[in-house]
Amino acid sequence: MKNIFEINAEIEKITNPVIEYHHHYQNIMFFGDWVSEIDYTYFIKWQETIKKKINDIADLDSPSKVKFLKVFHQDVLQKYNEQLKLNFNELDTLKAKLKQKYVSEGFIRKPKKKSKEVYYSPDSHDDFDYILTKMSEIFELEKFDIYNDDECGGPEGLKDILQDEVLSKLKVEDDQLESLYSYVHLSVCLELTRDMLKNITQHLDSIVNYIKKLENFEEDKLTLDEVYDNDPNNLKLEFKINKLDVALFYRVFHDVGIIEVDNKNQKNPYTNLKKYIDSSNMYYMENKKVDKVKNINKEFSKFLNDNKYEKHEINLIELLISKLKSKKEEIEANSEEGLL
Repeated sequence: MKNIFEINAEIEKITNPVIEYHHHYQNIMFFGDWVSEIDYTYFIKWQETIKKKINDIADLDSPSKVKFLKVFHQDVLQKYNEQLKLNFNELDTLKAKLKQKYVSEGFIRKPKKKSKEVYYSPDSHDDFDYILTKMSEIFELEKFDIYNDDECGGPEGLKDILQDEVLSKLKVEDDQLESLYSYVHLSVCLELTRDMLKNITQHLDSIVNYIKKLENFEEDKLTLDEVYDNDPNNLKLEFKINKLDVALFYRVFHDVGIIEVDNKNQKNPYTNLKKYIDSSNMYYMENKKVDKVKNINKEFSKFLNDNKYEKHEINLIELLISKLKSKKEEIEANSEEGLL
């Protein structure tokens, strides 16, 4: 019985995290840890702990534990479904999660790393771009993606421009940067928490589906497949072109009116298109290696601000024309054969 209560408590922690904003340090605590110090390994360890507790209780010879797993499975599915409806890139959503704390220095551990200490390095450029892009989304800076690294003096120059844009929009001084960055780190933590809940849900689903096979259990009111209908990352699409060509591909078909993404309340015509691409489970081919499409904003920034990519775009269009022409000829040939 103790394990059952512990598992329930863990899921409640995931969906109702203890989040505190400490004014003295202008930083946010997530279950007692500063968000600026938490990385993905924190959630991997937490996830494995919960999975172990689920495995320990999954006794198929115990009718009461089997019943608990079925009820627990449905409860977790419902919670995951609700979490998918939350947008952790919205400032109001993040603020709604906070409990305000006014604690004097000395009564709480000082952060080892400040939230605004975000630096570029060749080994972590994706993380750097991810943080900057997330900051631009949280504070709704539509024009941020038109800047180019080279024109801004490199990645650090790009960060300086972003910070100036945020401060200007919010009409605050740079002594508020620590607080603003803390919301970015909180957003990352909440998204990683939701990903963890997804993995736990999948683990539970596999156990319960096995139980159903053993006893031919009736259909549930809610299944993981139904929850996945709300998850944009459920399907995989693989492009046989590089990442820049993927960005150009979508821009070309967007510009000629073949595809359209609702861009209501957005100043930049590609804002929601880029969000769609990043949220989709798409892959691209680069030097015979397949990678997931992410941070597509960087590719859009290149050709939005530099004419040297026009030739690249023309080459892609010519490739598309050639492929479509070949397909047209194939259809026409098949049609003629059918008439003979």
